[in-house]
Amino acid sequence: MKNKLKLIFSFLIIFIFNINFSFSSDDFIFESNSIEILDNGNLINAKDKVEITSTDGLKIYSKESKYFKISKKLFLIGEVKIIDKENNITIKSNEIEYDKISELIKSNGLTLINIGNNYNIKTKDIEYFRLDNILKSDKKTVLRDNFTNNIETNSFIYFVNKKVFKSKNLILTDKYLHKYFSEETAINLV
Repeated sequence: MKNKLKLIFSFLIIFIFNINFSFSSDDFIFESNSIEILDNGNLINAKDKVEITSTDGLKIYSKESKYFKISKKLFLIGEVKIIDKENNITIKSNEIEYDKISELIKSNGLTLINIGNNYNIKTKDIEYFRLDNILKSDKKTVLRDNFTNNIETNSFIYFVNKKVFKSKNLILTDKYLHKYFSEETAINLV
């Protein structure tokens, strides 16, 4: 009888700790193991396996999130991953802020971007203007394609709709380790 009670108790504990909470706001649907709604519903804190879906289709993953409903600002901390399926872009960073009103996504620190599974960008402090379809950074950037060609630049602008990567003072190292320099460059990433 003791073993049966221990078994039932163990199942109850496992069940209680594996509950996944869900909450919906006007802009996002939050799923997480822990969700707190504070400040009369104006602050939503989510922790532990946070998964957020925006009303326009972005999938967002992080360890922690804070959403301020009045200002419509979402702060994401810890292993943040944003998937924009419509534009075939994935952004990874440890800290990202998403302003839903202006549709601006900003990373703080090291940021990895995957474009169409063909191009990887390693940079810092990006700004993704979703309404204008512009992704940019004024920091040192390395773009690598599937053929192991490397592009290094001090800043870039990527025009999402046109799939054009523009930069100044670019150094291209091809797969044969030949180096090329260009003051201004526009590369089609189709």
